[in-house]
Amino acid sequence: MRCRTLVVTISMLAAFTQAGLSADAPAFSVKPKIEKADKGYRISFAVAAPTDATVAIIGPNTNVVRHLAAGLLGPKAPAPFKAGLEQALDWDGMDDAGKPVPAGSKLRVSLGLKAEFARILCPAPQGVASRGPIAIAVDRQGNLFVTEGSLFVGAVTTIVTMKAFDSEGNYLRTVIPFRADWPAEKVSMVDYIDTVDGRHIPLSGPHNHRPYTGFTPGQPGMTRHLPVITGDGRMYFGARGSGRVLSVGIDGSCPRELYNGPKLPMSGGTVFLALSPDDKTMYVSGIGGSKKGPMQAVYKIALDGKEDTVKPFLGVENEAGADEKHLKDPRGVAVDSAGRIYVGDYMNDRVQIFDAEGKFMKSFEVKGPEQIQVHPKTGAVYVLSVRDRGAKESYGSEATWEVYEDKSVVKFASLDDWKAVAQVDLPKRKKHMHDAGPMMILDATHAEPVLWLANVGRQEPDDMLWKVADRNGKLEKIDHKVLRLNRYQTVSPALAADRANNELYAFGTPEGSVKINPATGERKKIELTGDAGKAALDRAGSAAVGPEGMLYLRSSNPDEKAEHAWLIRRFNRKGEMVPFESAGEFIATNGRRQGGSPEYTASFSVGADGKIFVVGMKSKQDFTASVDLYGADGKILKAGLAGLTANPGGVRVDPAGRLYVSDTLRPKDRSYPDFYKADPREHFCKWYGTLFRLPPEGGIAKASDKDSMTHFARGNSPAKMEGALWSFYGISPMPQQAGCLCVIADFDVDGWGRAFVPDVPGYCIAVLDSNGNVLTRFGSYGNRDALGAGSAVPAPAIPLWFPERVAALDADAFVVDSHNSRMVQVRLTSATSEEVVVK
Repeated sequence: MRCRTLVVTISMLAAFTQAGLSADAPAFSVKPKIEKADKGYRISFAVAAPTDATVAIIGPNTNVVRHLAAGLLGPKAPAPFKAGLEQALDWDGMDDAGKPVPAGSKLRVSLGLKAEFARILCPAPQGVASRGPIAIAVDRQGNLFVTEGSLFVGAVTTIVTMKAFDSEGNYLRTVIPFRADWPAEKVSMVDYIDTVDGRHIPLSGPHNHRPYTGFTPGQPGMTRHLPVITGDGRMYFGARGSGRVLSVGIDGSCPRELYNGPKLPMSGGTVFLALSPDDKTMYVSGIGGSKKGPMQAVYKIALDGKEDTVKPFLGVENEAGADEKHLKDPRGVAVDSAGRIYVGDYMNDRVQIFDAEGKFMKSFEVKGPEQIQVHPKTGAVYVLSVRDRGAKESYGSEATWEVYEDKSVVKFASLDDWKAVAQVDLPKRKKHMHDAGPMMILDATHAEPVLWLANVGRQEPDDMLWKVADRNGKLEKIDHKVLRLNRYQTVSPALAADRANNELYAFGTPEGSVKINPATGERKKIELTGDAGKAALDRAGSAAVGPEGMLYLRSSNPDEKAEHAWLIRRFNRKGEMVPFESAGEFIATNGRRQGGSPEYTASFSVGADGKIFVVGMKSKQDFTASVDLYGADGKILKAGLAGLTANPGGVRVDPAGRLYVSDTLRPKDRSYPDFYKADPREHFCKWYGTLFRLPPEGGIAKASDKDSMTHFARGNSPAKMEGALWSFYGISPMPQQAGCLCVIADFDVDGWGRAFVPDVPGYCIAVLDSNGNVLTRFGSYGNRDALGAGSAVPAPAIPLWFPERVAALDADAFVVDSHNSRMVQVRLTSATSEEVVVK
């Protein structure tokens, strides 16, 4: 095909829509035949209506030994197919390695590519990430609810989960995100959108940094908060994002009529809540802002749904003081069984008690009383005392936070007998800028009271969550069963498909780096020898398999000051390092521009001839990237084979030498892909980039003053991809800022040149042929509890939440579902197929 400058349309995408395919099951009008010809064999068949076909030679063990052709039959069929429904292919009788196929081989022609759920692989255990919760709560049965979020500087989080555990810490269920099989009325606060191909998908919320912020406005988790749970199972929390008190059911339901509560006077600060004994009234404190400061009041809300704003109840709004009427930075609030209200008057170093009508009763001196819990039966009062209250640190002008270094939990006998009777000191360590800060809740549902304490100091592995029993006159730390996970909530292992040996490599899974047998799901630990093997596995960012089954790993350079941040090494099937003839032990390359997370290296791919295609920035400081071509000996053959933007995606080369790259460009006239009917939240442009197929000689993304494409991260400046043969606007997630490239779609191309493309907002993987026709999509939204057919949550059939990476073997695809912290294996089958013996 002649190279040309691409003027982007989405005609390739339109070709796949259901209107272009038969409504009936795919069928042959002429069954496959294979006949000897002058230079091998002639294969012929015909189909009754447009459908996709896959042509392969399979050996006696049913493995594919020659990938002949795959794609959508019709006017835009990919080579070596011809346009139309009748096909004739020539085959030389050789396998993919150029050797004669073994006796007993067969021709197999399959129609109608399908994907079926196979299994869940390498899931992280259910627990709490070491970063710690951003909210904890206990219901009336003693079940613990833990909310987590990936907190960053400025108290912004983008990944929110809530899990329920029993009182011992055994996992019960995921509350947020919601179950996909809930009826519409239970999750009516979630908005859905229909796609042109009939998919019904939930919409995530927009965000300036990353587009995912949960499914509902003001998603809980935007900052530390202390929720409360009513007797009928409603959880209330103060949401930074919406500036309201919101509620969800502890079963994960979020009906619209119950979700939005009264509006808070300011959206900021840690919101502390307390319920009256009859669950009819809620008290709110801690409201404030980083610039304006605390509101200096406790607010009262009637939970009858009739009020849209909260009203000051205790203290004087925006007026600090130290007398009976005033407060100074009120924080923790609690209510005892008689309806009396306890307020942690934080900067006045006292606990103030008021009756249910708001009349001042008593004051007790306590240093920095940030949080308060009152036992409903015994009247015992538990106070989180911060002795260095007000001490702060900052990260330039970007963020300021309290350090919470010197703190304890103190038990006081009761309101009428106010004396300290027990104390547990928490680790004396400053809060890290990314941590949520300490939290304390009381479980009074058992004879022995229990305090759950979160983020107590990060000195020991279990400091993300303590369980403290009120036992024999002491506050005693005891064991619990909530597991501590690795640092992050999510996992994103690098994948590499070894198609010749029908194996998958996965690096950095919750089970470590493993090799997977797709037939059984069996995992074996990857063993690489010597110091080089250890270094390669230590921080493996991306991987590929080349000729003779050799494994190539791109790992971070231990010398952080080195000019080249990523090193490519290769190993044989025994795990022994195989040096490059010219480069030596490794090829030194650049990754994406420094400032991105080191866990997300740039992509690379290895061709059938051992040539290596590497995505990387020209230098650490440069704002443009390229695909560079290296020889099998590790010597650079062509720098800038394909020029990319400052926000590069991935690269793959298929066995036929076809080159595929992704980038953050998009069509100038479309802010969202054509498979959506609309973009109601105007955020799809933040999600998607474009997959291009380039000729072997490459191409270049460059500025343009004409209509074509735009570069989102550069203010929608005009651009074009020169040399592209076709494009597909629909790969996600893609990096949006040159300095923050942590999440990127890692697509794959199989032995037939079919591209497997992650689509995070669509919760699926799109499969394209080598001419850009979409053949199928597989996957639907599902949370961590969705485990496929036969499980307690069997729907959807292929559950995905954040399909970030994919790798394809001949009969299986493996998807990294990073937010569900696991991989999903699907079996690639067909609607119908025919086999003919090769004679």
